[in-house]
Amino acid sequence: MNDLLKSALEKFKAKEYKGALDDLNKAIEADPFSHLLFRERAMVKEKLKDLQGAMHDCNKALELSPHYASAYDKRARIKVELHDYTGAMNDINEAIRLNPSADTHYHERGHVKEKMKDYTGAIEDYNLALQINPGESTNYLSLGIAKDRLKDYTGAIEDFNQSILLFPEGFKAYAERGHSNAKLKNYKQAIEDLTISIGMQPEYNHLAYLDRGFAKHRLENYSGAIEDFNKAIEQFSELPEAYSNRANSKYRLNDYEGALQDLNKATELHPSSSVLCTRGIVYTKLINYSAALNDFNSALALNPKLCLAWEKRGKVKIRLKDFEGAVEDYSRVIALKPDDANYYLQRGIAQAKLHKRENAIADFNKAVELDQKKGNIYYQRAFAHHLIGNKNAALFDLIKAAELGYKKANETFNEWY
Repeated sequence: MNDLLKSALEKFKAKEYKGALDDLNKAIEADPFSHLLFRERAMVKEKLKDLQGAMHDCNKALELSPHYASAYDKRARIKVELHDYTGAMNDINEAIRLNPSADTHYHERGHVKEKMKDYTGAIEDYNLALQINPGESTNYLSLGIAKDRLKDYTGAIEDFNQSILLFPEGFKAYAERGHSNAKLKNYKQAIEDLTISIGMQPEYNHLAYLDRGFAKHRLENYSGAIEDFNKAIEQFSELPEAYSNRANSKYRLNDYEGALQDLNKATELHPSSSVLCTRGIVYTKLINYSAALNDFNSALALNPKLCLAWEKRGKVKIRLKDFEGAVEDYSRVIALKPDDANYYLQRGIAQAKLHKRENAIADFNKAVELDQKKGNIYYQRAFAHHLIGNKNAALFDLIKAAELGYKKANETFNEWY
C-alpha cells in the first residue's frame, strides 16, 4: 500500500492524474479503512473535475476519522468549486478548530471569504496565515489579490513583490502585479510584468494576455493590443472582456464593423451596460441611429447612472432633431455629474436649436465657468448672443474662441463683421 501511495503522489506531482487515481484505487482496495487514502483520492478526483466523487471520498475520510482536519479543509475547497460557500465556511472553521496551527487552513478560509466578496475578512485570514508561516509565497500572493480587489493597488504590489522574492518562478505573482500596475496607470511596468508571466506560462494564462492588451491599448498600441486579445480569446473563448476590449482597439483603428462583431459576441456572453453603451457608440459611427438608441436604452435600463449612455443618447437625439429629448438626456446626466462643462455645452446647443436662447446662454455660461479653455463653448455662446442681438457679447466670445484656436471663429467673424 505504501508503494502504491508513493507512486500515486509522484504521478500527482507530474500531473498524471489518471495514473494516480488507478494507484489509489488499488491502495484503497488493499486498505479500505485508511482515511488518508480517501483524502488523497479526493484530491486526485478534484483535479479530474469529478467533484461529487471527491466529495464522497472526503465524507468517507471523515467517517473513518471524524477529527481529520485536512479532510475538512479539502472538502471546503471542493464546496467552493460547487459554489456552496456557506458549507465551505463551516468545514474550514472546523478544520481550524481541530488544527489552529496550520497556516493552510487560514489561507483557505481567506479564499472562501474572497469568493463571498468579503475581502477585508480575507485579508485578516491571510495575515493570520503569514503569522504562522511568513515564508510561504502563496500567502503573500493571495493577500495581494485581496488588496487589489479593494483597490489598494500599492499595498497589493508590495505583497506581490514579497511573493516574487520568496518564489521567483511564480508566474501568477507577476501577472497580478502587472494587473495592479495597470490599475495605477503604470502601463509600461505592467507590460513588463505581464510579459514575464506570459514567458513563464504562455498557455492557460488568458488573463495575463487580457491585461497586457489593455495596457498596450492605453499606450495607443492598438495593433499590439488586438494581438493580445486574440491570444486571450484563443485560450478562453468565453471571456466577454476580451471581445469588448478588442472592440475598443478596433474602434480606435476605425474598424467599426470589426468592433461591432466583437461587441455582439461580448453582449451574447454578458450583456452589461458598458458593453451595450459601447455598441451604441459604434452604431452611431455607422449612422445606424435606431440601433444606437436601442442599445443606449438597454444600457440605461441596466444602469440608470451611466453618464456616458445619457450623453451619447443625447447626441444621437440632436442628430435626429429630437432636441427636447436631448435636453432631457443632458439634464439627467448633469444631475449625475454637475461639474462637466461638456454636458452644459451640449444641452446649450439643444436649447439653442429649440430657440430657447436665454436658456442656451445660461448653459454656455455654466460651461465657461467650469472650463475656460474650450473655444467651442465661446463660439456657441457667440451664436446665441448674435441671434438675440447682443452684438458686443457675440464679438467678445468670437474673439475669445479665436484666441483659443477655434478655427471657425475667424470665418464667422469675417461673415458678421
